[in-house]
Amino acid sequence: MNTRTDSPTPHSPVSPVLFDSGALDSALAQGQAPLGIFRAALKSAAATLQQQFLDGADAAALVLARSHTIDALVTRAWRHFMTGPDQGIALVAVGGYGRSELLPGSDVDLMILLDDADHEPWRGAIESFLTLLWDIGLEVGHSVRDIAQCIDEAQRDITVATNLMEYRLLIGHAALSEKMRETSGPARVWTRGQSYTAK
Repeated sequence: MNTRTDSPTPHSPVSPVLFDSGALDSALAQGQAPLGIFRAALKSAAATLQQQFLDGADAAALVLARSHTIDALVTRAWRHFMTGPDQGIALVAVGGYGRSELLPGSDVDLMILLDDADHEPWRGAIESFLTLLWDIGLEVGHSVRDIAQCIDEAQRDITVATNLMEYRLLIGHAALSEKMRETSGPARVWTRGQSYTAK
């Protein structure tokens, strides 16, 4: 009788950096057009992820690495267009992306949080930011809301409420982000019984 003595092959390590962030930052600082720079970085990251998967890397670690990579790209794109102070505006990840669970092909769900219902002062920068993300190949789901709108939408739709429970701040005004957490959390919008029934 043959007895197997070999142990399972250990998972290959996952690279913490999936694109050359130094080269990207340097190119932006030199005034190069952002579209090609970000598109190349995303393509490089995708190729690295695919190769690490084929090399036997742990799938859960790859999912987290992709989320962190998109964080790095999105926040750099945000800083490129939002050149003024971050008072009154914040970029947050919601849903699965908010949980840092971003599978290949998944939407990158973002919410742009404002401290005022008037979007006009930020309109041009927001449009340029979102256009870049789409143009480099990201599937972006987005909303632009102030806190009152977040609460109103969450009260009407359990899916929105769930997304808000799973959000995390990417960049921007931290105090504004924390205020939203305090005012739109599950204890304020949906009771446990209401949430269970709606689900």
